[in-house]
Amino acid sequence: MSKAASPPSYNSEHIASAASAAASAVASDPRFGFLHRIRNERFAQLRPLSEFFDKNRFSLTASFQTISQRWRFVINHLIIFYQFDYLFFD
Repeated sequence: MSKAASPPSYNSEHIASAASAAASAVASDPRFGFLHRIRNERFAQLRPLSEFFDKNRFSLTASFQTISQRWRFVINHLIIFYQFDYLFFD
């Protein structure tokens, strides 16, 4: 019986070098110039996500009771807020 060929093993250095080679091939190809132009013109104007999203403002709640109380408040608020719509349109 012949042994089945095992798939090649890739390490992170091999993947990184392959990705770098592919990126430089795309960058040097004139057919992909529009990607370079989009990156320089459009994406350069974008602000970083850290300016909009502060991960320090989020934390895990200690107990399930707190979570259920908050959701109960939100659901009750939404029911009361939209109650008129449901009564009016039914």
